[in-house]
Amino acid sequence: MQQQQPSRGILVSAGGKGLTTQLVVLLKVLRETLHCKLPVEVAWQGSHEMDDAMLAALQKQFGPLSGFDVAAKPYPKHIRRVSLSRFVGKVAALLHCSFTEVLLLDVDNLPLINPEALFEDPMFAAAGNLFWPDYWDDWIKPGVWNLLGLNATTVKPLLAAGGGWSGRDTESGMLLLDRPRWLEVLHWVFWINSWHENIGGLLYGDKDTFSLGFALAGHAEHYRQVVVPPGGAFQWGPGNLKIKCAEDSKCNITDGWKLIAEVQHDNYGVRGV
Repeated sequence: MQQQQPSRGILVSAGGKGLTTQLVVLLKVLRETLHCKLPVEVAWQGSHEMDDAMLAALQKQFGPLSGFDVAAKPYPKHIRRVSLSRFVGKVAALLHCSFTEVLLLDVDNLPLINPEALFEDPMFAAAGNLFWPDYWDDWIKPGVWNLLGLNATTVKPLLAAGGGWSGRDTESGMLLLDRPRWLEVLHWVFWINSWHENIGGLLYGDKDTFSLGFALAGHAEHYRQVVVPPGGAFQWGPGNLKIKCAEDSKCNITDGWKLIAEVQHDNYGVRGV
């Protein structure tokens, strides 16, 4: 019997006036500049963010494309009920999207190459997950480990090993995931984000909740991250830099380079997003 190929596609969490404008830009880049043929799913957070006419217009111009309202989907009974807004809604979208293998893109992420090639990365093929590094590391405050019942001494080296020599925190604006393989991890990620108002000061948004989800599921050793650190696009200008200063003292401002965009790569150093 012939084995069915896993479905692949791109998931974008977007809706509302501002994000829909960014969505159109992203879709034009994917379809008209990069000639990407992967199906796209759009997930919005409440019926006020997308109507039938807008969805039909997007489907007509940028198909294959479909979409769903995360707020209308069944809510997991084992997770405390919270508003599915911002990054909590993004995690919910990952739970409910239809693709087996999914590339999640934040709506303000613009690919520089056709993202179809990312699914062929040997690291993703072997591990079923691939995350991208941020500029910084160790943004997970020490209190998180005890709060989640994790042994930092044991877990941190396992997560760091998956990050290769880069070993940085996660930049969650894009990720690759084999959803059926890591469905348990997704539920843990959702659970962590459902408590964001309690642990928000110990984490920065959702970005490191994915690696913590792997740890809570008992799979810290299977977390994988692109080994090439991110680059950047910079702009020179007057007053762009604030010189670090002592607490309760005035900071100095000087001319310099300002970061305007993060540039990610694949595992071979090729520009990605």
